[in-house]
Amino acid sequence: MKRKSELKCWAVRGLALCCLCALICLYGCKDDFQAPDLQTYNLKGHVKSVDINVYIFGENESTYCKEHLEFDKNGKRILDSDINVKRNSGGYIILIKDDFEGEEFEYDGNWKVISRKEWSTSTQTERFIKYDEDGNPIESEIYGEPDPENSGNDKPYGKNVYEYIDTDRHGNWTLRSVDRNETTYTIYGEDRRWMEERVIVYY
Repeated sequence: MKRKSELKCWAVRGLALCCLCALICLYGCKDDFQAPDLQTYNLKGHVKSVDINVYIFGENESTYCKEHLEFDKNGKRILDSDINVKRNSGGYIILIKDDFEGEEFEYDGNWKVISRKEWSTSTQTERFIKYDEDGNPIESEIYGEPDPENSGNDKPYGKNVYEYIDTDRHGNWTLRSVDRNETTYTIYGEDRRWMEERVIVYY
């Protein structure tokens, strides 16, 4: 009888241990799934959508959504059918555009975006990006508009420096501060600081 009780006790303990391991894996294990489009936007894991919210500090503090992105279960960005997308031989996005605006991407040997060009009917900017050891952008120099006297070929009109405050269980950053150093002409007239939050939804 004692032997049966011991076996039952070990079975209960084993079940409890399995449940504990499952919970640890569910809430603690990283999902390192990667796909070209996710890498383009500095994401990993089975991401369904991400919103980048910006918090501006100063006399007129405000919050707005800077960017909204959606991905399918294979990690491919979901875009409207009227938007043109070009990819390189590795499947990475190099151009997204419609009749009014667009984005162009350039990558390094590790498929990190080192240049991101954005334009609309009235402005054009290009960012050159540097990364830290964790693969997160730490600095971006910005060329082009809105400087009416600078075509963007000589020097940047601004530089963003990023500091990371929080990440989620997949290793994706969820909160960072941005320090903008104005280097030439600026429509704002002074250096600024703001926070960026990424609200990430997973499959």
